[in-house]
Amino acid sequence: MKLPSYLLEKTQDLFNQYDEITHSYLRDDEYNLWFTVIAPSKKRISSILSEIEEKTGISEMLNLPAIRRFKVEAIFRCEDEV
Repeated sequence: MKLPSYLLEKTQDLFNQYDEITHSYLRDDEYNLWFTVIAPSKKRISSILSEIEEKTGISEMLNLPAIRRFKVEAIFRCEDEV
């Protein structure tokens, strides 16, 4: 998403309203705000992206769906278990 800096806080607040947006981060690039959406259907993802466009007024957004899925397993041991 190409996001002007003055909309950053408003956009982050908007992202927080969606359980489907798992994380977002700023990049030093033309498309400077990247975020991930995980939803049960392409239709729901499209709906979320449309809502974001409508609420922010930003239409310069790329939808880059995952081609392959990577699963990373992380195991954390609590001190009591050691």
